[in-house]
Amino acid sequence: MKYIIAKIIPESLAQFPARIAILKIEGQKAASPDSASRRVRGMLESKTLMEQIAPALEKVVIKSLHQAPALEAPLLAWPLACGSAVADRTRATEFSRGVLRVEVADAAWRAELQHLAPRYVAIINRYKVGAVSRIDFVIRREPVASGQ
Repeated sequence: MKYIIAKIIPESLAQFPARIAILKIEGQKAASPDSASRRVRGMLESKTLMEQIAPALEKVVIKSLHQAPALEAPLLAWPLACGSAVADRTRATEFSRGVLRVEVADAAWRAELQHLAPRYVAIINRYKVGAVSRIDFVIRREPVASGQ
């Protein structure tokens, strides 16, 4: 009879999306759980340069946001929260009474970003730059040409 013995890697390695199990099927040769654990730990310890300096960069950014005026800090945090692809197509325009107002190009962008708003609120609030309770996405008005 074959059975599976599983050992869960300790919680300190919870950087993976799901817990990792090392499985051994009786009668088949497999690496010992301890050596496999060491290999996984070794892979986690070999970080790229960016992964190594990311925490320090985040501290610098947070310090800079804290030095900005209280009503401007959430506006400055918007590109950090949404990422460059979204930031290139949107613009945070106002922060008042916990509401961050962000201009978008059209209704499709507004609908898509509205689904992501809770995530963006959580990221901005993680920076502790003002209590953002919600984000209002508004369609950008096209400037009116003079003489019309």
